[in-house]
Amino acid sequence: MINMISVCRKKSRAVSPVIATVLLIGLVVIAGVGVALVIFGTVNTPAPIKLDVLYISEFATTDDNILIDQFSVTLQNEERTHVRIELDGFELTFQNGTSIPGWSVNLEVSEILLQARTIRDIPLVCDTINGQELTPQNETIYITVTVFPEGSTSERSAKTFQSDLLVVGDTTGPFSLGLQVSTTNLGSTGLNMNFSASNNGSTNTELSLEFFTGSPESIFFVVNGTTRDRHYFSLARYSSTTFPDDVFLVNATSQATVDDNYLVLVYLWRESDLTILASASVVLTYTG
Repeated sequence: MINMISVCRKKSRAVSPVIATVLLIGLVVIAGVGVALVIFGTVNTPAPIKLDVLYISEFATTDDNILIDQFSVTLQNEERTHVRIELDGFELTFQNGTSIPGWSVNLEVSEILLQARTIRDIPLVCDTINGQELTPQNETIYITVTVFPEGSTSERSAKTFQSDLLVVGDTTGPFSLGLQVSTTNLGSTGLNMNFSASNNGSTNTELSLEFFTGSPESIFFVVNGTTRDRHYFSLARYSSTTFPDDVFLVNATSQATVDDNYLVLVYLWRESDLTILASASVVLTYTG
């Protein structure tokens, strides 16, 4: 009986210290691996990026033809992540998928940083020698933008967003203003001023000429026989006009001094937004 009790006690002994230590180390290693996976998995997860190409605007032509070589594209960063855009990160294509060459960002920066939850206008310009300009009112395009999370240079972190179909709109200008006088001597009978104006944009525009002088008490302006300092007119798209010789006259008052010089300034205004589009000037000598 004593022997049987002894055998039973031997069979119910605890796990050996060595085995317990091994099991404990194993549990610690498994827990550490789990924590590492959670931490590093979170760190390596790409930051959320969502960019919208909202619209294009501010179409302009800067040369003698009527084609568009400048416009702005408006972008919206919809996430809380700052993103950067490289200067070659914009691609233009026609509706049929044909690439439009020669367009680049018109900014003196190495890259564009778009803050989280912000909207920004980015000016684009066309290389008019090697690029392809756009036709006002006559073309539809897509714009594709490639962005990176701020601080990232990995191509794997880049994301590409394409706009909806965008319509190329009207150009406003450029405008020019020419001023000619037969002589710079202003006599007592006044002097006719000859003006020419041109509209190289694709919209009809309401304009005005405004006259200034450094000595308003000495010099005044006559428009169509009436003393005033402003003249309103319209100019159709892609057109120019030359005013008749007898429309504009500059004359002197009794306060003008013989042999004094007087600066005459003329501004061409766009009436829709009261913007000065062009200017011209001449210095006249009053001869009495």
